[in-house]
Amino acid sequence: MLNNTLVSNGVVASIQDFANSSNPEMFRQANNQIASSLGYIYQLSSLKISRSTGKADSEASTKTFEQFVNQTESTYQAYRKKITEAEETVEVASKEIEAAQTSIKQLEDAFNSKMVEWANQSTETHNEQTTRFTDAQNTRQSDYTAALDLIKSEANEQLNIFYQDVTVSADKDHVSLKSKLDEIQQDAEKKHGRILELYGLVAYDSVTGGYKSVADIEERAANRWRQFTIACIGATVLWLLIAIWLFKPDLEPERLFWSEIFKGLSLTALLISTAVYASKQSTLHRLNERRARSFFLQVQAFDPFISDLPEDKKVALKEILSGKIFGGVDFSDENKSIATSEYEGMNNAIDLLSKLQQLTQK
Repeated sequence: MLNNTLVSNGVVASIQDFANSSNPEMFRQANNQIASSLGYIYQLSSLKISRSTGKADSEASTKTFEQFVNQTESTYQAYRKKITEAEETVEVASKEIEAAQTSIKQLEDAFNSKMVEWANQSTETHNEQTTRFTDAQNTRQSDYTAALDLIKSEANEQLNIFYQDVTVSADKDHVSLKSKLDEIQQDAEKKHGRILELYGLVAYDSVTGGYKSVADIEERAANRWRQFTIACIGATVLWLLIAIWLFKPDLEPERLFWSEIFKGLSLTALLISTAVYASKQSTLHRLNERRARSFFLQVQAFDPFISDLPEDKKVALKEILSGKIFGGVDFSDENKSIATSEYEGMNNAIDLLSKLQQLTQK
């Protein structure tokens, strides 16, 4: 029963686990499990049993307890052995740890000294490199400045030489060009004078040009007066159509009838007289245009014949022949026609208005 109790409480299993794993926690667990089984042992001691039964139980309990004690003792010895081995291992490990700590301390000191040495060397190297770089940079800057100044001076010298060469060449070209332009201008003036002398075709540069300009002006004026005449005739025709188809005078009273007739005839006479006057002005400008163009053609035809003569002979010949040439065209009939008929239309219109006024006053 005691054996079963110890087994059921897990005491035996805990001792076996401790023996296999050497875990102190298993030993404490077995101790706690034994404590829970002591009540059964005390209960056995208080029971009153028979001698034979009690002897058997006592022997069984004693045997079981001895087995338990033996097993516990063996476990304890094994535990002590493991503890001793562990202590020896711990002592060896402690010595090794101390040796390792000493070695680590030495290595740390050596590393720190090396780091300090390297830092000093790095600082010295950096300072040395900085000094070298600064010196090299200053040297390069000085060389660059000197080279740049040299390049600038050479460039300025070359530019001055180039500018002088270009200036000299430009002056030569300018003189040559000016001389050529002067020659061209003189030649052009000579040719221009020659053209004026030979042909006289340029307006306002010769007498023929002046006659031609006057002829053109008179032609444009004649065309304008002709257009105005046509407009007056058209207005007269339009007024007559309106008067015939739309205007119906009142027959009574008689004085109002003749007054309306007088107004219509007055407007008609005014339009007709204006058309007649415009026609006469157009004719006058046309005659002036013919006279100027005739002079132009005569002078133009006369100039080529005397173009090769000397200037004094030209002047003398022109003085002799100008009267004959300009007097060769007789415009007296045309002037007489204009003088006699210039205001004929206006006089007829005035006479017609006078007669109408007399009729209205009766």
